[in-house]
Amino acid sequence: MKKLLLLSLLGMLCISLAFAQEEKPTEGSFRQDIGFNTIFILQGIFQSGYAPFSLMYKKYTSENHAIRFGADVFFNIDDNDANSSPSYYSNSSAASVAFVIGKEFQKPIEKRWTWYYGGDLVPFFSFNNQDFFQDGIPYSESEYSNIGLSIRPFLGIRFNINPRLYLSAEANVALRYARTKSYQIYTNNVQPERDLNGNNLSFSLNPASGLFLFYRF
Repeated sequence: MKKLLLLSLLGMLCISLAFAQEEKPTEGSFRQDIGFNTIFILQGIFQSGYAPFSLMYKKYTSENHAIRFGADVFFNIDDNDANSSPSYYSNSSAASVAFVIGKEFQKPIEKRWTWYYGGDLVPFFSFNNQDFFQDGIPYSESEYSNIGLSIRPFLGIRFNINPRLYLSAEANVALRYARTKSYQIYTNNVQPERDLNGNNLSFSLNPASGLFLFYRF
């Protein structure tokens, strides 16, 4: 899977370079951008953790103003085999999805560099389920989910590789509200089940992480 993604990335670079050699369009002639965050590839190669897949589409309303639409998707399933696992183990599944809609304003610095800013609205949903086993027998089950909305101003910088291809990175601050729900039950009834609902309001500063690779058309 990682090799396929890397080959796709190299293919996109080659195609873009070929187009750049055949024609020399002005930057303002492009009306749409589409790209993805390469962190899920880089983290998969250099680290053992998990990263979401992020896709972003931009539609220009004028030369340096664009409407943004995006999605961040993540899922992970960890299913252990009782015959090869220790006496106490767990199976888990987790997923999250967030949709992005926002406005972007761009300010060219020089031919290669552009800085940009704007704001996004980000509705999101996530869940995490875990089943715990002891000596192959179900011991407890827990579920956690949240749904909410984030308001996210951002500031970014972009490097133009050629007229059709560019890299960008951005930092943001986020005001986030979520409705949370958690549930836990023990199958042996030693402890009572817990069913909790709540609200969460948070504010965070998120430095730039990962690089988006965009193709213009």
